[in-house]
Amino acid sequence: MPQNSNAANSGDQLKHALLAELLMRCIDWPSLTYAETHAGAGIYSAAAQVPPCDHIVQLQAKLQSSDETATAGAGSAYAKLLSDWWDQSRRSLDYPGSVMQAATLLRSGRTDRVAAAIRVTEAEKDTHHRLQTATEVMGFQPRHGDFQDSIDWLTEKDSLVLLIAPFTYGEDPACVNQGRIDVGTLLRLLEPCGQKQRCVIAFWCATRCEVTRQLRHETDEHIREFVQRAGGVQRVFSAGDTGQFQITIIGLGEGMNIVQAIPEAAAWCESWLGDVIQEKYDDHGTTLLA
Repeated sequence: MPQNSNAANSGDQLKHALLAELLMRCIDWPSLTYAETHAGAGIYSAAAQVPPCDHIVQLQAKLQSSDETATAGAGSAYAKLLSDWWDQSRRSLDYPGSVMQAATLLRSGRTDRVAAAIRVTEAEKDTHHRLQTATEVMGFQPRHGDFQDSIDWLTEKDSLVLLIAPFTYGEDPACVNQGRIDVGTLLRLLEPCGQKQRCVIAFWCATRCEVTRQLRHETDEHIREFVQRAGGVQRVFSAGDTGQFQITIIGLGEGMNIVQAIPEAAAWCESWLGDVIQEKYDDHGTTLLA
């Protein structure tokens, strides 16, 4: 299964390390909802991966050899989450997906506050069944169905962290469940967030998709225009020198402070994830990575 074979690759490291940074900074919000459009299976097995794509085993070795560089600064929240996860023997050969990482961080970090709500969707039947099994102990119910039919539910609450992943540039609304999200569907996700008091939106993209330069440019322009209208900030990070994966993070309302507080490019270069995470554009639109 592709999801198993890709779990913990550089794209996941980019996405999950930055998600952990965001959630740890949102942990003190008076209320909090985490939402995700394509939630996946929740937990992925190292046994389903073979060299040279044994990403889970490679990431475990990388974390174990990083010593003190993983315990503080950029990427430390992700490192601690993985260390705690793998310290449990029954999980030592598994990798948690975005939903499980978010639920784990929020459940442990909000013990003296109202519990964070988790609202996620997964359209593929077998994958949803795996997700449902994985999340039973977390106390929430992932919704089975197309995310575009649940946009009101996903974006309803204030104090929202929304992950749109995977995101690729699409034109046909019929392809959105494969992550090829057309501009109309994307704006249906973004627009309800524009007036929220606290909101962070992240969308993760595999950049080597078969799309025209014009479609990519037009979609990016729509995103920039939305951020400007909403008075928000935007930062863009990519995975490694190849830039095969990219994550765009938007902060709205009090979420602006959250996005601006993400470690700067130099901090990531010095971190245990220095070979993976690079900042491409900062919140002023300045190009940091060619």
